Amino acid sequence: MSVPLDYAKPSGKQVGISMVRLPATGKKIGSIVLNFGGPGGSGVDTLKASKDAVSADIRERFDVVSFDPRGVGASSPVRCFDTLDLDAYFAIDPTPDTRTEVKKAENWDKVFANYCAKNSGEELLAHVGTVDSARDMDVMRAALGDAKLTYLGFSYGTYLGAVYADLFPKRIRAMVLDGAEDPSEKAQDLMADQDDAFQVATESFMKDCFKAKGCPFRERTIEGAQEQLDELYEQADKSPLRNEYDGRQVTEAVVSAAVDYSMYDPAPGRSCARR
Repeated sequence: MSVPLDYAKPSGKQVGISMVRLPATGKKIGSIVLNFGGPGGSGVDTLKASKDAVSADIRERFDVVSFDPRGVGASSPVRCFDTLDLDAYFAIDPTPDTRTEVKKAENWDKVFANYCAKNSGEELLAHVGTVDSARDMDVMRAALGDAKLTYLGFSYGTYLGAVYADLFPKRIRAMVLDGAEDPSEKAQDLMADQDDAFQVATESFMKDCFKAKGCPFRERTIEGAQEQLDELYEQADKSPLRNEYDGRQVTEAVVSAAVDYSMYDPAPGRSCARR
C-alpha cells in the first residue's frame, strides 16, 4: 500500500507499507488489523509465524491483517548500523558502574542516531512516528473496504491504537488494547513498569522451574534463584562469556536480554532444564 511520506503533502513523495492478510475461514464480515508491538517489530513476519494470534471464531468472520509500520521491516525501513555494529550497540553495559561507562553509553546513542540519519535520510526519519502510522492505519482501513476499524494491539500496539482513536474517534468499530501503555507516562517510567513486569514473569518461571527435574537453581527459593541469576549477570559484566560459534562476546546486556525475551513465552509443557 502506498501512503504519503508527509500527510501535510498528500500529493508528494509516497512510501510503501507492507501488509499481509490471512483470509477468513467462513462468512466474512470485515477485517481485523493487528499490531504486535515494538515499536520496530515486523507485523508481517509475526502474523505469518502466529496464525493463532486470534481465536478460530474470529478467524471465521474476519480477515486477519497485519503490517510493517513505516520505517520497519519491508515498509521503507530505517537503516542505521550493519550487523556487527548493531551487535556492539546491543552489548553496551546496561548497568554502568562508572562515569566512563555512562559516557560510553551516551556516545553510542549519539553514534546510533547519526548513522540512522546518514543511512536513512532525515526526510524519512522525520515521518516515522506513531501519528504517521496511525494515519497509515486509516488509509489501510479504507483500502480494506471497512467503514470502521476493528483493531487488536499488543504492548506498543496499544499506544498506536490509542493515537488512532484520538485522531479518528468516529471510525472505530471495535478496539482491544492488550497490555495498555499509558500515553502520558514518561519513557523512563514506562521502562520501570516494564522491568517490574519482567520480574513478575521471571519469578513465575522460577516457581515453575522448582517443580521440574534438573532445575539448575541451587536453592528452591525466589531469593536464592534471583541471587544465582544476579551472579550470572555480574560474571558476564566483569568477564564476558564467549559465543562458541563465532567468538563474539556475550555481555551482561546480551544475557539479560536473553532472559527477558524468554519471559514473553510461558512455553507450557517445557521443563526449566530444557529452557
